[in-house]
Amino acid sequence: MEVLNSESCRIQKAKYEKHLKKLPWMYEALRIADCDQEDSLAITCSYVLAPVLFGFTRWLLAEACKHQQKRLYFLARDGYFPYHAAQILCKKFELTVECRYLCCSRFSLRQPLYHLNHSEAVDYLCRKSIGVTAKKVLQRAGLTASERESVMKALQLPFGQNAAITDAQLTILKEELLLCPSFMEWMDAHSKKAWDLLTGYLYQEGLMEETADALVDSGWMGSMQKSLTDTLSLMGRKRKLEGYYWGLYGLPCSVDRNSYHCYDFTPEGEIAEKALFNNCVFEAVYTAPHGMTIGYRKEENQYFPCFGEISEYNKFLASEINRFLFKDFQNLTGACSSPRLTEEELRQERHVLRELLCQFMRHPSTKEVELFGRVRFSDDVLAGETLQLAAPLSKQGIAAGHALPHLLSELGIRPKPLQQSAWYEGSLIRYGKHVNWHLWQYTLWQMLRQLYQKGKG
Repeated sequence: MEVLNSESCRIQKAKYEKHLKKLPWMYEALRIADCDQEDSLAITCSYVLAPVLFGFTRWLLAEACKHQQKRLYFLARDGYFPYHAAQILCKKFELTVECRYLCCSRFSLRQPLYHLNHSEAVDYLCRKSIGVTAKKVLQRAGLTASERESVMKALQLPFGQNAAITDAQLTILKEELLLCPSFMEWMDAHSKKAWDLLTGYLYQEGLMEETADALVDSGWMGSMQKSLTDTLSLMGRKRKLEGYYWGLYGLPCSVDRNSYHCYDFTPEGEIAEKALFNNCVFEAVYTAPHGMTIGYRKEENQYFPCFGEISEYNKFLASEINRFLFKDFQNLTGACSSPRLTEEELRQERHVLRELLCQFMRHPSTKEVELFGRVRFSDDVLAGETLQLAAPLSKQGIAAGHALPHLLSELGIRPKPLQQSAWYEGSLIRYGKHVNWHLWQYTLWQMLRQLYQKGKG
């Protein structure tokens, strides 16, 4: 067994070295670091996670300096690793950029706004997610268990709180909630209380000060920046808020496109890059060892974030990634001679880092799936870490990742299968049968999906 494990790690490392050798200085810095040859996590951190974090953070700081930003707010939890990485690079290159860690989440930023626009609030509450239920929708509004029970009795829906519901049922729920007085009353009460606490926290963290500042986040749809912008505008801030991201699939309506800056893919293009990228995996590996921000509390004259629960395994893995990753990040920092790249150097580095991520996300080793696939994950606005990232799937669940079921769903012929995986490729490795065939089908669907989204835009 020990020999098999050693051989598996050797193969895993060789796959990554093939790509990383295209960036000789990075490869030499990491090779000299004496990565543990028989530790799959150490190899992934050394040859994928550390180079990717380094490339993104160096670009981020170069862009911030170019745009004369004096302060960067790294949004929890996706900003945890970039926040610490940026501090290391700022010290190395003596950059005068202040780095702050801002504890917030989609939930903590959106809930305070619900009482201001009921229609927009209910639209957001009834957004699709994996395994969405009526309970999840009401939890997004901040309702307590007794309040949820009361609302469900008043609505008299043909499904219970905990039943997974279809898109059509979600539409019915949205229509009923808009007409439910008790729901609106409770939603507003929780929202107004959250507003007072959020605004106090944002004042405390300096977002109303006259300092050139910007946000840093992983990205995807840019909703966090819009929510913060809306809140700060209501608080009286006149200055626009900039944002720096790994990548964006799209943007909220009525935002200034020029205030959204992307390292990898942009809302306008990179169809293949988006199709081969898995944002769920990215979030799962680059995350903080604490739960999501679910609100704030006030003690005397100071505001503190309140964090949700996090599984012991998630906390353990995040701490282990931190231990391995920053050892390698320090080696890269020591070997780096400049905080900036030419356009051609940036293009080449970004291309190689994409290849490394694609190798990890699309073709993980069995050991990597075992390590990262067990992370508890939720794509819901109020994360509950309810599913494994690479959820074990049945034959029917694997088939649900193919292009045809999704295309039929888009045409309204039948609802999407409820059995889904946030890391379909990892689930395929677990399934272990006809992996390449199923992966080809899934890639086809992702390409068609990106083309469809571009056509809609």
